[in-house]
Amino acid sequence: MTPIGQYFIDVFYGTLITSRPNAKKKSKKDRNIEILRKCYDFDKSSFLDFTDIAFEYNLTKERIRQIHDSSLQKIVASGSINSKDTIPSIKLINFTKKTFDKHKINNDNIQVILFWKENLPEFPGEIVTRLLSHLIFEKKEERVAIINQFKRWRTSEFKKKRKAEQNKFRREGELKLINQNQQEALRNVIWFDKRTKWKLDSIKLTPKRQVNTDSDFISGTIESKKCGRDIQYESGLELDFINNIEQFPIVKTYVEQPVTIEYIFNGKSHIYTPDFAVFLNNNQGVLVEVKDFTGMVDAIVQRKIEALIDYCQKHGFGLLLTTGKDYIDKLMCHTYNKDFEEELRRRLQEKGGRTMFFKEFKMIREQYNAVWIELLVIVLKNDWCLYPMPFKLTMRNNRQKFRKTIVTPILNKYK
Repeated sequence: MTPIGQYFIDVFYGTLITSRPNAKKKSKKDRNIEILRKCYDFDKSSFLDFTDIAFEYNLTKERIRQIHDSSLQKIVASGSINSKDTIPSIKLINFTKKTFDKHKINNDNIQVILFWKENLPEFPGEIVTRLLSHLIFEKKEERVAIINQFKRWRTSEFKKKRKAEQNKFRREGELKLINQNQQEALRNVIWFDKRTKWKLDSIKLTPKRQVNTDSDFISGTIESKKCGRDIQYESGLELDFINNIEQFPIVKTYVEQPVTIEYIFNGKSHIYTPDFAVFLNNNQGVLVEVKDFTGMVDAIVQRKIEALIDYCQKHGFGLLLTTGKDYIDKLMCHTYNKDFEEELRRRLQEKGGRTMFFKEFKMIREQYNAVWIELLVIVLKNDWCLYPMPFKLTMRNNRQKFRKTIVTPILNKYK
């Protein structure tokens, strides 16, 4: 309550002083003043409604309302007739008018709400509004209008508050999910003995190649707040990954197509560019390869990942293999048909070990009603070798660095 609010209450109580406080038999005026006090007991923060007061005085609710309205009208009338500032009623009326003129707002209804919010916020707004409406307006229609205006305002404020609470709750949920996603990503980062802390101010973080804009790919650019520029992507999976790390608080910045890695395979030189380099708040970096689950099992991709492992170990990067949202450990936890696995093993072991092609695999899959992801899990768990396109499946796998670094730790974790 402000000093203005306290003064308003004091002056209002001044108008309620009965002229016969010592009379043995109370007059109707005394009773009417008591009714007003019960309606507006600011000292005790007690505001009885007309029904409760009617029960106490053995009168009807409507009669109490009439007494309430007529008593306030008499106060207003007394203040209008008299001109001396010492008379409580004129002090109340003058104070109320002066206060509302101060707001300089044409809408009296808004002035009432402002007066309550600024000066008497600890009391019910509807009670204060009802009292002020009788002091300001002579016509019943105007008083009803201002009370209805307050009810509409209260409903509007309730909706705003509820919407704000819902937005807060939704945002808290979003932040919780972001934190969970961030923790899951960090758990799947593979760190090596060497961890370099990069001086990012001295590094020019620019892509080493342009992304493939072939029409067969989902490609384009997206604005990055963390990087302060547009980031290229060449698949929907990469776009998912960008949207994720843009929200991660631990990520300071990142760059797409960050480095070109040279490696030798079968005596020939090859080059490979990982999808992203992500730098954390502690200035450590993570090189990221974004592939779907089929890509993670693809023997050709695993060959590139082995080159990436060597590069990360040498330069002090962490390594992350992701679909953009999920990680290889989710694939490893997928259930599969054991009979389907045994049939594949039996076929592959024939003649001391052979290669299975798509036509034969399709027949076996249909026989056991198996799905593609079951094959991927079986290949990883059994250390087989898969070339998805064109399809070739064999038990001979020489991607041991990939298995030792990425697959084996996950298998050990879920034993």
